[in-house]
Amino acid sequence: MIVGGIDVGLGGAVALLNGRGVVMIEDMPVFTVTSGKRRRQELDLGGLRRLLTSHPIDHLAVELVASRPQQGVSSVFKFGTCYGAVLGMVSGLEIPYTLIPPQRWQRIVGCGPSPDEARRRVGQLYPDAVQYLTRKRDAGRADAILIARSGLMTLRPAQSQVAQ
Repeated sequence: MIVGGIDVGLGGAVALLNGRGVVMIEDMPVFTVTSGKRRRQELDLGGLRRLLTSHPIDHLAVELVASRPQQGVSSVFKFGTCYGAVLGMVSGLEIPYTLIPPQRWQRIVGCGPSPDEARRRVGQLYPDAVQYLTRKRDAGRADAILIARSGLMTLRPAQSQVAQ
């Protein structure tokens, strides 16, 4: 059985696990758009589709995200657009999924909200995966692995809902 985890956002990642360990870990696929002197990143939907169809996924755990008061309107809109695109892709590919809030998956895997804590916890659970978490910006990868782990630990047959 292969269970995936998605840390939503342009700095997020997709991880796939089976009972033996990490099958795949990839940063969220993005491309750069240039408009005049401004450059911005956008979600690469084709790349996301390739990631999600690269292995036969039995279930996905997708982080249930929300905006935070300190975020700007533009960044919240961009984040929400990415979240909706990820859910649309997962639904369109007919992959069963569970939405899981950060506090829940962190409690399930025994990890706090700190990015360094997530990277450390992955090192404890999956020592072979540490090579993919050497940079500070690899926190999205660590989160995706832990989100997948929480899905693997709590999976019930035919589940496709918001985790309580």
